[in-house]
Amino acid sequence: MSTRTGPSRRWFACIGMVATCWRSSLRIRPAMRPWRVVRPIWRSSSKVNACFQGAGDGIIAVLQARDGDLPPASGLVEDCRHARIRVITPGGLDATAAHEKVAAVVFPISEATDTLPAEVERLRSQDGGLTVISLAAGGVAKDLSPLSRRLGCSTHLQGPVSNGLLAETVRRECLLAEALESIRRTREEARREHEKLTHLVEIIKTANSVLEPSRVMEVVMDRARSSVPCDLWCLYLLDEREDKLVFERAGHATRLPGHRYAISLDHGIEGAVLRRHRPIILNDFRTHALFDADFDRFIGVESCSVMAVPLVCRGRVIGVVKLVNRQPGGAFSPADQSLVTLLMEPAAIALENAILFKKMEHLSITDDLTGLHNVRYLNGFLYRELKRCRRYNLPVSVVFLDMDGFKTVNDRFGHLAGSQTLTEVGQVLKRMVREIDMVTRYGGDEFVVILPQTGPRGAAVIAERIRRGIAEATFLGDMGLQVSLTASLGVASFPEQGSTRDELIHQADAAMYQVKESGKNGVLSAS
Repeated sequence: MSTRTGPSRRWFACIGMVATCWRSSLRIRPAMRPWRVVRPIWRSSSKVNACFQGAGDGIIAVLQARDGDLPPASGLVEDCRHARIRVITPGGLDATAAHEKVAAVVFPISEATDTLPAEVERLRSQDGGLTVISLAAGGVAKDLSPLSRRLGCSTHLQGPVSNGLLAETVRRECLLAEALESIRRTREEARREHEKLTHLVEIIKTANSVLEPSRVMEVVMDRARSSVPCDLWCLYLLDEREDKLVFERAGHATRLPGHRYAISLDHGIEGAVLRRHRPIILNDFRTHALFDADFDRFIGVESCSVMAVPLVCRGRVIGVVKLVNRQPGGAFSPADQSLVTLLMEPAAIALENAILFKKMEHLSITDDLTGLHNVRYLNGFLYRELKRCRRYNLPVSVVFLDMDGFKTVNDRFGHLAGSQTLTEVGQVLKRMVREIDMVTRYGGDEFVVILPQTGPRGAAVIAERIRRGIAEATFLGDMGLQVSLTASLGVASFPEQGSTRDELIHQADAAMYQVKESGKNGVLSAS
């Protein structure tokens, strides 16, 4: 049994195919961003409203043309009655933008157009995300999209357009603007993270390679300053013996202080950070109770905004870093606090390692009793000095000193009094010599003084000054005693009496023993 399709069914099928082809011919696929010419498409009222809802907040301002050759807005936009569309008379955009948020501006364009309307330029300078759409009359045969591109428009439309197409275009531009802004934020965040990691790597490298505290401080604070620009940064270290924070270093100061500055642990923002073990930001610092006018006078700045971060190493706060007057803007943010805190974690370890190394180095070359340099330092110093003297043809002299009758002090007053006497002798020696001279305790009651750039005659003068200073001094006054002592001194000079370290010390020692044998309390130069 055959089935025949009736004429009416075939007729309606043909009508449906024709309608589909007609609608498809009107829909033009937009070209790849950023530039395309969008032509009218049919939309139902529900779809138009949906597009308007997705077109961001604010109105779509359609500017009337100033040029009489251009058609009015009603001739370019088929229906301007939608609640989101405003037809703006020439010069009225500024007043509209003052009362309503403008999401997009549509303005007519022709071949004679050479600039954006001034009011559009002003609005776009205030809102970088503003969508600007150029709109050409339907009768214009020439493609004006290159001109639109030169004017800096977001996109170009060929009129007349429906409000549905207008809403769809604005919606797409808003989505594109959001995507571009998201990309920009992501790139900026990635840049900040890369910068942060770079600074961390540099600080960690410093921690593993630099053992000089001042150099570690310089690297650490340079990284902090480049990450969080400010007028001034300061570093305080905790002095556990005095229970004070001691000012150690500053950067970008108008003047550097020439004297020691220390604050108690219950004073200022630095003390508060150390007690609380957490950072503090005060962007209204001058009106806060923690404001310290003495510091401003000391360092020569006017503190308006301050961020202080503790230096925490192995669970202990070893110091405080303070940043003053954030630039630009003048206010520190929680992000600044997080970044500086992160940078200071490895910095505190690097700094304490350098300080501990310096302390151990100092202990290894320092006499525990007198605080003078010991024989280990003497050997290295004299070796380097002789090397320098040979290169530049300079003299250097050695004074060997032995106390006369020191054993009597130990026998009469005890070894504690003897130890105190040696300490006081060391203080006398330091007062009697120049800044370039080096005083060491050689052992027992023997001392050696190195006199750089000093020949035999000058060395004899300094040695006599030392002998006279000791003879005129009174020792053990703090113990209620009045003890007087003398010393015997021998002098040897390079190159006259010796060319090596051992030769100079041996010759000076021999000269000192000749003084002992001839009556003590004298000075003799080696022959």
